Amino acid sequence: GSRLVSFVLYLVDEDWGEPDGGAFELYAKGDDGEPEPRPCARLYCAWNSLLLFKVEPGASYHSVQEVRGDRPRLTLSGWYHA
Repeated sequence: GSRLVSFVLYLVDEDWGEPDGGAFELYAKGDDGEPEPRPCARLYCAWNSLLLFKVEPGASYHSVQEVRGDRPRLTLSGWYHA
């Protein structure tokens, strides 16, 4: 694919915190080429923040943690293609 960089702009409430969930999780690639079962890094949502990360098809793995509670986890996301 032509995706080079992904972005996520967090529009969550200003008081959003770790207990609310919705963290961005990164996974290391194991020796077998598959993602490890547990995230190697976790980035928590913060109001009005921008997350950028390099996309490497078949080599970069991520997920979003479950959101807890009733408030929505609002974001804008997309890709830069090259």
